[in-house]
Amino acid sequence: MTVRQLCDALDARYASRKLPAERHVQQLVAAVADESDATMAAAAMAKFHHRRAAAFATMKLPRKRHGLTPQSLMMFIGACRRVGAASAALAAAENHNAIGLPMIRPALLKLCEACEDVDQVLRVYELWQKEGWEVDGAIAEAVVIAAARVGELDAAERWLSEFKGAGIDAFDAARCETAVADKRAEMASSPDDDGGEENGGEEEGGDDAEGENESK
Repeated sequence: MTVRQLCDALDARYASRKLPAERHVQQLVAAVADESDATMAAAAMAKFHHRRAAAFATMKLPRKRHGLTPQSLMMFIGACRRVGAASAALAAAENHNAIGLPMIRPALLKLCEACEDVDQVLRVYELWQKEGWEVDGAIAEAVVIAAARVGELDAAERWLSEFKGAGIDAFDAARCETAVADKRAEMASSPDDDGGEENGGEEEGGDDAEGENESK
């Protein structure tokens, strides 16, 4: 089933006063095929959270029982990364309270791996700090490596220098330096590839030689 069909199925359950379970939401997340689906899935998660919260409040059941679990957040980030929809995953992380998604450190580390540009990397780093978590070696490495991966080497080196200077425990500066150096080498070898021109020159030379042979 498509995300749209699964959303319709959830709405049908709401209409019949049958509360869906988290597994229904996770089935929907697993069906995400593009960025539009990811946005639709995020809206469905928020609706799930608020509908269940309202129902559980009426039944006077403990609040903690109506929300989603970290597994759903991890699944959503993974689905967004798979279809190239990092912006949808980042928006869900930034609005996790409204969607009913508990934030965990591994989710932001995984989100760093999905970032598509340095602005997204910065937003993940800022969200980490906003959640009140200490900047440790794990997030420091994730930020530097993510910045290098998206080709923002100046930002990667700036963060690398900052984290090294801060003396963060368990920060593997050597690993980050390797990531930056590898990306720099990759970027140096890929632009302005003259292979086509060289091949063209060889082909042109071959045609001339063939013409000379024919003239003889």
